[in-house]
Order: sequence, then C-alpha cells, then structure tokens
Amino acid sequence: MKLRPPRLTPLKALLLFLGAVWGLGVLTGTYWASRTAEKPVALSAPLVKEIQQLGDLHTVRYNVHDVLQHERAIEPKGWVSAIPGAKGLYDMTTKNSVLVTADGGIEAGLDLSKVSESSISRIVTPDGTRFRIRLPRAQVYAPEVHVRVVDRKSGLFWQDDNIVPEATEMAATRFRESALKSNILVAAETNAIQRLNKMEQVTGNRNVEFYF
Repeated sequence: MKLRPPRLTPLKALLLFLGAVWGLGVLTGTYWASRTAEKPVALSAPLVKEIQQLGDLHTVRYNVHDVLQHERAIEPKGWVSAIPGAKGLYDMTTKNSVLVTADGGIEAGLDLSKVSESSISRIVTPDGTRFRIRLPRAQVYAPEVHVRVVDRKSGLFWQDDNIVPEATEMAATRFRESALKSNILVAAETNAIQRLNKMEQVTGNRNVEFYF
C-alpha cells in the first residue's frame, strides 16, 4: 500500500502563515529592543570618559589682599586662675602679637571626575538624541596665602613660635569667608557651563547641555 503525504488544507496553511509572522515579529522586536537598550550606553560612554578626564576644572579665581593682627598669651590654669589679677599679669608678661600682610588668592571649580552614566539623561528630538549632563556642584579649593610680617612682639617670659603660622591660617580662613560672601561658587558654576559649552562647540558636538 502506498502512503500519501498529508494534505495541507487552506486552514492549516493560514495558521502556519500566521504563526510564522508572529514568530518573526517577536524576533524582530527583541532584536530592536536590545539595540535600543544598548545604543544610549554606547553613545554616552565616550562622552562621560571625555568629561571625567578633565578632572578638577578651576573656573574662577579671586585675588585677595588683607592686613591682620594676631595676639596670643598663656592663660593661667588651676588655682592660679582664681587669684585676682592673675590673668592680667599673664597677659602682660606672656602676650605675643604679630602684624602681617597677606596676599594670595582663592579658586573654585568642579571635580568633573564625579560625572558618571547616572549624570546623563537623554532626550529624543526630531533632530536626534540630545544629552543633558548634570554637573557636580562647585567647590572652593585651599587658598594660596603669602604672609609678610610687618611687626612682631614677644612676651617678657614667653615667645610663641607658632604665632606666624597661626596668623597664616587666620588669613586663609578670612580669604575663604570673603570669597563665599562674594558668591564665588555661583561664579564658578556659571563659568563652568560657559567653558564646557565652548569646548563642545569646538569639537562640533552641539547636542550636549550642561546643568546643575
């Protein structure tokens, strides 16, 4: 007896066709979904690396000149401090004073090594993908201080060898406070965006926006 292959009815043919179309759609959707998920990382990774390599970006400097006087004396301790007039006697015999001029400057900027993939958001526009990069907030760096001693007086019974370094530290603190009151951080962030925008324009990449 000769066997015949099963006949492919129109209904079976239709079902096979629909199944093939469905399977092709699933494979195509999975492929493009994976491409869409990988594409932003591939595009933004070089951008992140390029910004991180800039490191500390100093964007503003304030030059400062100050004159200050620093005094220090030994304080009476224990039972001696309870004696009337003891503090005055200690001040008169141990007080050291120094008058200095302080020149230098203080800078502020951004640590761009902190920029990461999480700092970047992507906006799809009719002209293509635009990247918005959130920058780290500005910080003030250690002041540069050069001190010149104008006048120095030592106590009768005590010479304070640390009085000039202490005056230098006081000057550095005053430099920082003065800069903060002058809104150095605001200036640093404004200058940073302007400078980074210019860098992007030079490289031809105009699809990047920086913000804080």
